[in-house]
Amino acid sequence: MTTPDAPALVLRREPLEAFKALLRLARDPDDTSLVFDIVRALEGPELTRNYARFLASPLGRARPPSLAATLADRGALRAMPEGSLGRAYLAFAERNGIQAEGLVAASQPEGYARLEDPGLRAFAERLRDQHDLWHVVTGYGPDVVGELSLLAFTFAQTRTTGIGAILGAGLFLTLPFVRRGGAARATILEGGRRGREAVWLPAAPWEELLEKPLDAVRLRLRIGPPPRYRAVFTEDLRFTRAHATA
Repeated sequence: MTTPDAPALVLRREPLEAFKALLRLARDPDDTSLVFDIVRALEGPELTRNYARFLASPLGRARPPSLAATLADRGALRAMPEGSLGRAYLAFAERNGIQAEGLVAASQPEGYARLEDPGLRAFAERLRDQHDLWHVVTGYGPDVVGELSLLAFTFAQTRTTGIGAILGAGLFLTLPFVRRGGAARATILEGGRRGREAVWLPAAPWEELLEKPLDAVRLRLRIGPPPRYRAVFTEDLRFTRAHATA
C-alpha cells in the first residue's frame, strides 16, 4: 500500500506577531487562545514533517474521524470501565471545567482555514484535540508547573517552534516566582525526557485506548507513572509578584 505524500506547504513565520502574543500571554497566562496564536505565527515545516510521519503510521493511513467529537460524548465516556483512560479523562475534564468544544473554540478554528489540504487540516485539529488526553496520561495538571512540563513533553514529541517559544518564555517569566524553583525546573526538564522516551503520541489510536486501563495505556505508550510535584497556579504567581514588587 502506498502512503499519500504530505502537501508541500510553506508557512510564513511571523515572529513579531508571536512576540506580541507572548507579551499578552505573560499578562494573562490563562488565555489559551494566545497559545494557538503563537504556534500559528511561528508555524513552519515542522507541521508538514509531523503530518508526513503521521501518514506513515497505521492510524494515519486509516484516516481517523474527529477526536473532538469522541471526547465531547460524555455519556459514552461515562459508560467506559472504571479505571479506564476514558473515565480518567472525563474526571479530569469535569474537575477542571474543561469542555472538548472549548479547546476547539480557543483555537479559533478559522485559523485552520489556511491549511488548504483537508488531511493536513484534520491532522492539525487532531493534534490540538489530544492536549488534555496528554495531561491525563502524563499526570501533569493544569497548573503552571504542569503546563510547562507538558509543553516540554510536547516539544520533545513535535519539535514545534511555537511550543518551544512558549516553554522558554514560561520558564523565564515564572520560575523566579516559584518557591523551590529548582524542583520545578527539574520537573519541567523531566517532562522533556519523558517526551523523548515515549511512543509518538500524535499517532496513538486514542479512540481505541480510551476503553483501556489507564496504567496499561501508560505502559503501552512508554510514559511511565505520573510524577509528584508541587502544583503552582497563576493566582499564586500573581500574589507572589505583587508582594515582590510591594
